[in-house]
Amino acid sequence: MEEDPCIAGWLEQFTLWDASRVEWIHLNAIQKHDINLTLQKRYALLQWEQGSGKTLAGIATGLYRMQHQRIHSTWVVSSAISIRNNWNVALPNFDIPCVFVKRLEDLERIRPGDFVLLTLNMVSTHKKRLRRFLKRLGRNIQLILDESDEISNPNSARCQAVLSCFRRCRMKLLTTGTSTRNNISEFAPQLELLYNNSINMISWNEYIYRHNREDTESDEPEYDSNPYFGCPIPAYKKGYSLFSASHLPEKVTVFGLEKRTQDIYNADILSGILGKTVITRTFEEVACKDIKRIHQILLQFSPEERQVYQQAIEEFHQMRSNYFSSTGNSRKDAMMRLVQQIVLLLRISAAPDTMLEYTGDTPVKVMSAVEMIADWPDEIIAIGVRHKAVLHSYEKALQEYLPDRPLFVVTGENTSFAKRRALHQTLKDSGNGILLCTQQSLPSSVNFEYVNKVIIPELHYNNSGMSQFYFRFIRYTSTEYKDIYFLTYAGSIESNLMQMILAKEKLNLFMKGQDVDLDDIYERFGVDYDLLSLLMRQERDDKGNLRISWGEQKIA
Repeated sequence: MEEDPCIAGWLEQFTLWDASRVEWIHLNAIQKHDINLTLQKRYALLQWEQGSGKTLAGIATGLYRMQHQRIHSTWVVSSAISIRNNWNVALPNFDIPCVFVKRLEDLERIRPGDFVLLTLNMVSTHKKRLRRFLKRLGRNIQLILDESDEISNPNSARCQAVLSCFRRCRMKLLTTGTSTRNNISEFAPQLELLYNNSINMISWNEYIYRHNREDTESDEPEYDSNPYFGCPIPAYKKGYSLFSASHLPEKVTVFGLEKRTQDIYNADILSGILGKTVITRTFEEVACKDIKRIHQILLQFSPEERQVYQQAIEEFHQMRSNYFSSTGNSRKDAMMRLVQQIVLLLRISAAPDTMLEYTGDTPVKVMSAVEMIADWPDEIIAIGVRHKAVLHSYEKALQEYLPDRPLFVVTGENTSFAKRRALHQTLKDSGNGILLCTQQSLPSSVNFEYVNKVIIPELHYNNSGMSQFYFRFIRYTSTEYKDIYFLTYAGSIESNLMQMILAKEKLNLFMKGQDVDLDDIYERFGVDYDLLSLLMRQERDDKGNLRISWGEQKIA
């Protein structure tokens, strides 16, 4: 596509007055180019990496549609934290009329030219009334689904509600940092929302694939002719199954990584769909600067840590009741055993001192984080963990070893949206404060662009989840280098988790138009050690029983 001169002229003149910063906001050349192309289409997905200005793109899109294409209003749908902490703050700051729909009565306040803000929970709760109201407007609206990966699960209530309300509206723009988190099938609901199972989403896959569950030795899938070849992908479950059978690679699991390949079937067909639907930009492309540096810090267990880790491998049946309750069904308990053992090993790897069986002092990983922070006496530091028990371990150590440093602890339960917004200035004023939080408490729209050092001692199951956190500190307006430190134990299950993250990232990068191999991804993530030699493996003993092993360690 080429840029439209009329749209280009409008975007050239587009400015917003930022009352909080007391400055004019302008689009840069890359942003204007991409927005120009999306405004020429009724449906599109902007896959700009976090911190690249997706909110600004949404505002420009809505204003242009309402001013030049006779759209009644622009409806912004996203998670509660994105609506409350981002859109409901940004629009009034730019003096743009908006209506935050907190109750159904607020719908009557909507006027032509307004931005309408809706949380996903509100859409799920009142989808019937919203459908009727949109029908009154003739569905002549511009939908902006911010963080569109929130509807990646087709079985979730929020996904079904969004499809039910907005699949027939006139204009649709989806924005997200990554359209998939774990596998390619997560893109199907977003594709369905955009094209509503029309001729714009034809299934051109001649063959579909499936794996024979009885033939566990073969990695090669069986294939059949596609019954929907040349027809639109059907709606709902039939469509999701077809999309999965057409493109879905092997499921990425923590174990058995050496025996599984991450192939993408019918990749050329999928690339064609992405090519006409998605515009992908990395943060570096949009911001015209590369300021993110990822560091892998490899640590060794102390003797006390290795002892409790080994105990969780060999004597899990004795420890199990201390951390997991029974379902009351012996068969279910047996099925959950291996999963619970993996969860426990991950917890030990994150913070061994949270275990009753641990007899040592402050763990190596916690102490390493404390020492790193002590080496940066004049820096504001952020630490992101995933569980409250791990957070409390770091909180205790920081209070003991660095009592003079201001400590700010944030979780979703103890810190409201308003407090998280207010923390932005409080943390900045501290000069060398420490922000200790759960990663999920800062998933989007709460930005601390002045923080340059970020420590992640507890891994997520995919990089998309972690990048939602660490990009809170990497923004379009940032000018200084941002250092991200991953702390992992060598020879632990964290090695598997990191390998799974990298394998999933290979799939996500394909969805972003980048077909790269794992060596390139290793380099991006700063992985410079022989990770494969540290992986746990799935195998069977001489009696045919499943077990997990690496080195001399085994999980029966």
